[in-house]
Amino acid sequence: MKKKIIKFLNKFNFFHKNQFPKKDYNNFIHGILLSLSMENKKKVKVVQVGANDGVHGDPLYDYTSKFTDKIELLCIEPQLDTFSNLKKNYEDIDNVYFSMKCIGNGEKKLFYSLNDNFKKIKENRNQKFDGVSTLEKYNLTHRLKKDGLKNVDDFINSELVQTYLLEDILKKDPLFSKIFYEVDFLQIDAEGYDDEIIYNSGLKNFNFKYINYEFKNLPEIKLNKLHDFLKNNSYKVLRWNKSDEIAYKI
Repeated sequence: MKKKIIKFLNKFNFFHKNQFPKKDYNNFIHGILLSLSMENKKKVKVVQVGANDGVHGDPLYDYTSKFTDKIELLCIEPQLDTFSNLKKNYEDIDNVYFSMKCIGNGEKKLFYSLNDNFKKIKENRNQKFDGVSTLEKYNLTHRLKKDGLKNVDDFINSELVQTYLLEDILKKDPLFSKIFYEVDFLQIDAEGYDDEIIYNSGLKNFNFKYINYEFKNLPEIKLNKLHDFLKNNSYKVLRWNKSDEIAYKI
């Protein structure tokens, strides 16, 4: 698969043919999307769970802005302020759709985020504040402890939110069901909840060609379970950088 991606990256002058971009997140994802576009001769259908503001650390923004005629993108982000920034950042780009929902198993769950107490700590250290949020509290407590902080609950806010099955969002919303009745590429950044997103994505019905997700925040036992699940659903997993894996249909 890497050879295939390199071929398309070179065709569009992303990098020299002998230099595979091991650290270049965007080029790798862009290569897959371009190859899908060339193969299908139509717009690539992409769903992004955990879209954040659509720009910072985002693997899809540059591609969507350059190849807007080759993609239809659904950005899903649950936080109100972040969602507002997401829509603003994409306001001049066509073929982008938005849903302010929290993806999960359809039940009500606690949603965790780093609060202003942690923001002040970062500001006092002259460090960037990363407003990480997740349904997996462990991911935040782990980050805080790595920062040398104790009493980690003082730096975390929580609220009870309704979660939604990804399949339900794609099927029950009239706009999305007309466009995203099939999905080529599923991009997930759920801060330690990526595996649960995949389990509740309607994998068998949508038959995603590619699923890119972060593995670095998943404990080994959860990651092994996810690998078995993907294998049993006819996917092969490639670990392509220090934080991400991509599952592709075989």
